[in-house]
Parts: sequence; C-alpha cells; structure tokens
Amino acid sequence: MLRQFVLSLSSGLLACGLTACKSNNETVKLKKEPKAISISQSKGYSGFYDDYFYSSQDQKVTETIERAIESAAPTNKDVMILRPMYDLYIEYKDSSHKEMHLTLTDRGEEGYLSTNNSNKETPTKFYKLSKQDLKNITDMIGDQA
Repeated sequence: MLRQFVLSLSSGLLACGLTACKSNNETVKLKKEPKAISISQSKGYSGFYDDYFYSSQDQKVTETIERAIESAAPTNKDVMILRPMYDLYIEYKDSSHKEMHLTLTDRGEEGYLSTNNSNKETPTKFYKLSKQDLKNITDMIGDQA
C-alpha cells in the first residue's frame, strides 16, 4: 500500500514537473524566428518612429522579445489614454516584420503592447506583458526606460 502511494506520488510529481517545463517560456518553440530588434522613443499611436536608440541581432535578445510578444495576454484595459513610450520593430528571418508600441503604466510596474491601428473604427488591441517579460525588456532598454 505504501509502495503504491509512493509510486502514485512520484508519477504525479513527474507529470507536474513535465507540465511546468512545457509551460516555461524558455522551452516553447517560437512561431517565427526573429532576426533583429530595434527600439525607439515613441511619437504616439499615429505611427512608428524609426530613430532607434537600441538595436540588436543577438539571438538571445531577439528571442526574449519575441517570447514576450507571443506570451503577452490580451486585455480589455484601455491604455489609449496613455502615450506609448517606445516603438518596437521586429524583423524576422523570413523577411517579414512587426511593429508594436510599448506603453508602461504605474511607474513602469505594468507594460502593454499594441499594434498601430490605422483603422479608427476598430479599437486598438492591447496585450499585457508578464512582470518577468517587462523586466527583461526594460533591462535591455536600460537608461532609456
């Protein structure tokens, strides 16, 4: 009886451990392979500013940013009242690209990503970054954050 309990407990812990590894951002395969990331101060929701103060082609940096984007959670919180602080330009190995705004709120405690919405009839969608992803990005930005 004790042996069955120990075996059940062991297999349960193993299953939990495997699940945790699977959900860890470091082990999730990215949908697209990023090639380069560039960041500039934002001029607002009307467009993207291409005077970049930070650029990197380092794989660890580009994958960290892409993981943050892919794992950001859609939110109904209206962040439009705040001006985006940064514009992110992500270039992919397949020659496509993505542009996103980064808005920091609550003294940098929360971060939201959004795309530029040129269609005024469709509301801009916001995606909340996890605290760890926000920390990773602001650490990269450094003194500019």
